[in-house]
Amino acid sequence: MIYGNDICVPVSRLPDFIAECKELLYAAGVYAPFLGHVGDGNIHMNVVLKDRSELPKMHGLMDKFIRKAIAVSSSTFSLLLPLSNLL
Repeated sequence: MIYGNDICVPVSRLPDFIAECKELLYAAGVYAPFLGHVGDGNIHMNVVLKDRSELPKMHGLMDKFIRKAIAVSSSTFSLLLPLSNLL
């Protein structure tokens, strides 16, 4: 199961934001490739989950990502998209 998201932060804060998100993902044991159009501060993390039982963990991570984005920019847009379903 893969969930994608769309988070935007100021370009000047993007490297720190990505580093902090990678630390959270690593600590949670979750794999998530990053991509995006970073020239405007937009990043996509495609969170890869083993199955639906990991959804609560993913939702907890998304809450942390969004809170971090708000903290560095005072505003953010996040969209969570189910990209595929293994069940």
